[in-house]
Amino acid sequence: MKILCVTILAFLLLSCKKDNEPAINYCEEGIAEFKKNLIYDGTIFFCNAQPPQMAFIPGRATAIFIGSDTIQIQLRADSIGFDTILDYKINCSIAEEIFPVITLDGSTVNNQGYYTDLNRSIWFSFGYPNCLNNTGFDGICKQ
Repeated sequence: MKILCVTILAFLLLSCKKDNEPAINYCEEGIAEFKKNLIYDGTIFFCNAQPPQMAFIPGRATAIFIGSDTIQIQLRADSIGFDTILDYKINCSIAEEIFPVITLDGSTVNNQGYYTDLNRSIWFSFGYPNCLNNTGFDGICKQ
């Protein structure tokens, strides 16, 4: 009788269904955090092909989110009269099961970037007609 009771008890314990923890959408949370950061102060790096060499130009990127997966960035450098609008598609993947990795894809293979929540920074490259290589922007959110 003891063996039967222990067997039934073991069966009941092993067959109890463990409650599933609620699924967390880490990408959704990461993109929501990204969308809180709208203004980035940083540096524009132009390629060396443009005389005079235009590197380390102070600039500001202002993010405008269009829909759930598109960002439009106004990039300005008042010191050289530079003002342009760039469009990127927002992508997210998960690293090590819980860390959202947010990347930006532009209209060409050279237009790409990323956002990191660690220090609320953004980096993206973009084409510029007078450059042999792409240019880029590296900035940190100041909000």
